[in-house]
Amino acid sequence: MGDKQPDLRLVASDPPACVHHWLLGDPVNNQIVGRCRSCGARRVYSGSVEGTDRFDDYRELTASSTYYTDRRIA
Repeated sequence: MGDKQPDLRLVASDPPACVHHWLLGDPVNNQIVGRCRSCGARRVYSGSVEGTDRFDDYRELTASSTYYTDRRIA
């Protein structure tokens, strides 16, 4: 009962980084340049969905789905 509890202190961390709001430009040479509306950061995105993880996942999911196959037959 004589044990003293340690002092708990709130430690403030660095302010959070910008939560980007990307404004995307037109595709040029299969690349899309994005600029953050809040902080001005720039990022280059691929202008093609081929070879991206999300496109490959979509293609895999739809290839195994019977939804579209059943619709074409009906």
